[in-house]
Amino acid sequence: TSSSSSSMTSSSSSQAAALSMTLGDVVTLTPRQLGSIVRMVSSGTLTTSMGRALLRSVFASADPSEDVTTTAREMGMVRIKGTREVEEACREVLRNGEYTEQRGQYGEGDRRRRGKIVKFFVGKVMKATRGMADVDVVEMVLGEILEEGGGEGSEDD
Repeated sequence: TSSSSSSMTSSSSSQAAALSMTLGDVVTLTPRQLGSIVRMVSSGTLTTSMGRALLRSVFASADPSEDVTTTAREMGMVRIKGTREVEEACREVLRNGEYTEQRGQYGEGDRRRRGKIVKFFVGKVMKATRGMADVDVVEMVLGEILEEGGGEGSEDD
């Protein structure tokens, strides 16, 4: 058994060496690129799924000089975090004539019903922004707009 154990260890070592050589030949992602992607996800500039897609793209390009921030912008991946931009998107969705019933139900509803309507509108804003808006900011801004009655009509602020 000791000779079979020794041959398994030797076999595993050579497989590992072959694997690392293969990965070393294929991987062109630099530590700087990986660090940039991690920072962008950690700071909330990118969602986790955006980070994965960016990682795949940078990895596939095999260009160690590629600037990941530029690539993320070119791919339309940078999240909308500014309250002003989110507010514009929220007001645009609320102006949509298709949702007059939901806006009316918000004014008439109890706290639970209002929460469901806000979630409904959050989904519509996320769709309108192609998932680029910060969900927490969208929810906060929508709540404020709906509370002030700003979801009705077509005001231009």
